[in-house]
Parts: sequence; structure tokens; C-alpha cells
Amino acid sequence: MEKEIALKHTLLLESDGYDYEVLVGVGDNPSLQRNKLAEIARGEYLLFLDNDSDPSSDLLKRYADLAQKNPEIKVFGGPSLLTETKDEWSRVLKLFFTSPLGIGPFRSRYNATGSTRLTDEKELILSNLFVEKGYFLDGGGFNKNFYPGEENEFLKRHHVKALYEPTAAVYRSPRKNIAELMEQMLSYGKGRAKHFTFSRDDLIFLAPALFALYAVFLFLNPFLFLTSLSVCAYLFIMGLVALLRLGFCVEVLIAPIVFGLAHLFYGLGIWTGIVRYKIFKQKEERALSYFEIIKLKSFSKF
Repeated sequence: MEKEIALKHTLLLESDGYDYEVLVGVGDNPSLQRNKLAEIARGEYLLFLDNDSDPSSDLLKRYADLAQKNPEIKVFGGPSLLTETKDEWSRVLKLFFTSPLGIGPFRSRYNATGSTRLTDEKELILSNLFVEKGYFLDGGGFNKNFYPGEENEFLKRHHVKALYEPTAAVYRSPRKNIAELMEQMLSYGKGRAKHFTFSRDDLIFLAPALFALYAVFLFLNPFLFLTSLSVCAYLFIMGLVALLRLGFCVEVLIAPIVFGLAHLFYGLGIWTGIVRYKIFKQKEERALSYFEIIKLKSFSKF
């Protein structure tokens, strides 16, 4: 089913005269799958999408024009926008992913902000990434031990200066409920934790990890939690953000809880990732080797 959805979306792309092919990989190691697909791809550029990415119809044309005008740039990217819906949950999710106090330095991944600009890995997302094939393969592709966050590791490893284009967008359905969002944030935290092993720039992400420790301490002491000025201030600020962005609505009451739980689980994910890397690193790397047989199928518009 996921393969059929991916094909449905990508085959609707307008190429404006450019030939392109669609390659779909099926397996348990997305980083390795993409590397294998890149090796057999016939095109000059690679457009990486997730199985649920619904690209704007002119996405290929926008990237082709950017590549033609900026031959010195090898990597391009744009936002992965949440599909517009009118229910309260989706409005809170959109607020979280587009607010500086929600997702922080990553918000441009989920929000078409600003103008075309040079950027780094924090604004780019693998569900919408356009890369010159030769540059990608010469750089060794994605590290198969990084997932999620393999695109960030690749860009950092090569000190890539990429171009961010806010109008080159894909659309993805939001997580359906609070449990799916917490699972997503836990996974993101685990992926980011691995970056501590090679990048001092990522030490800023110890902040949500410390927040998680503080939150757990308060949860274990209910009286302190209920009387904590810091908790009250946090909830007030997040509620104020919702009020200023959404106006008077029920989401103002929901947003502080969603923000708090998302930050908590991201921090817990970081700690989980650190422990897994330190204790289970060798076992994890051995396990990944079992996923190297991947089913590939090619669909072409050449």
C-alpha cells in the first residue's frame, strides 16, 4: 500500500520537458535503501521523498530551475508542510511545528518561511531533498547507522551549503493523535542523540534533554509539580503563543499540554539514544547488516 501511495503522488509531477524516473525501495533500513536506489538511478539529480510525501505538481520544475541557475550548489531543499485541515488537533500540530517555541530551529522544515537562501541541515528534511547524484555518491551516501537524521549527518559530514526554497513544497498528513506525535518526537530525539558523537553544534539539544530530566523529577513529586512556578510559567507562555497565533479558541487550552509532552518525549528520546549508542552500539550495527537485501522496482517516464 505504501508503495502504491508513493507512486500515485510522484507520477503526478509535472516535469516541464525534463525526463525523470521514479524508484521505490522496500525494506527495513531507509538509509541503505536510498543509497541502493541512488546507485541505479539514471538521472543527474536525485529527489528524495518519503512514502507519504505529496509533492506540489511543479516541484521538479522548481528544483530543475534552481539547479540550472546555481550550478555551484549541489543540495536543495524545501518545506514539508502539514496538509490543511480544520479540526482542532491539526491546528495545534501546525502551531507546534511552525512556532519557534515548538520545534525551534527546525521550523522552516514545516513552514514556508522567508525567501530563497543558503542554509544548513537544520532547515532541510529528507522527505523533500534534491541532490546532485554524483555529489551524493562521491560523498559515500547516507550513513546506514543513522536513522532518522541520516540527511543531517550527510550534510554535516561534508559541511554542505545548501539552498532552501520555501515554494518547493511537499505535503504530508499530520499525526492522527497525541500517541503518534509522542512516538514521532521520541524517534526524532533518538536520531539527534547520535549527532553528539561527532558534532559539538548539537550540544544545544541537551536543553530538551535537561528539560526532560526536570519534568520527570517533578512528575515524581506531585506537590512540587502542582506548585512549581516554572511549570506555571511554561504553560502560560505556551498558552500565550497559541492565543496570539490562533485567537480565542479551545486550542489555547490544548496547545500547552501538547507542547509540553512533545518537548518531554523529544528529551526522553535524546537520553534513550545516548544510552543505546553507548551500550548497544555494536549490537545495533550488526543487526543493520541483516537488512541489506532490498526489493527495488523502477517506474520510468523517460
